[in-house]
Amino acid sequence: MVKTVPGIPYWFLYEGTPAGKYDPEKMYWGNNLDGRMINFPDLLENTGIYNNWNWVYTGQKDYPRILFLKQLQPDDNTDLFSYMGNTNGDASKSPDGMVCFGFGREHHTKPVLNAANLEFVIGFIEKKITTVNDNQAVTKFIENVK
Repeated sequence: MVKTVPGIPYWFLYEGTPAGKYDPEKMYWGNNLDGRMINFPDLLENTGIYNNWNWVYTGQKDYPRILFLKQLQPDDNTDLFSYMGNTNGDASKSPDGMVCFGFGREHHTKPVLNAANLEFVIGFIEKKITTVNDNQAVTKFIENVK
C-alpha cells in the first residue's frame, strides 16, 4: 500500500498459509504481549483474538522459517489474530484454511486505522522454535526490526 485515502479507515491484513500448507496440529503463533502460543482462535466460530499488538509471528513446528508482521508505529487500535478453516465448525479440524491477521481490524470486520504514513514490515526469520531460548531469539529479532 502506497497511499491511504483521508477519512476512510483501513486495516493492514495478512491471510495465508505460513510454510505453504494449512496443518493445524503443527501451527503456532506469537505476539509481543503473550509470547508463543498454540491455542487455535477460530474466525468462523467467533473465537478470534482481538488485542493491541505491535507484532505477531506464525509458523509450523517442523518448518525452519517463521513469518512475522510488525507495525513500526505502535498505536491503540484493535488488531485481530485467528485461523479460518474451509469447512463449517472447528478450524483446528479443517482440512484446509489459513491464518488471518489484521492490524487495525476490530470485531465485525471493522477497519480502524486512520493515520497516514504508517509503516508495516512483513518478513521471514530462518529459525525453528523448539526451546524457550529460540522464542527469546525470535522476539529479540522482531523487536529490533526498524
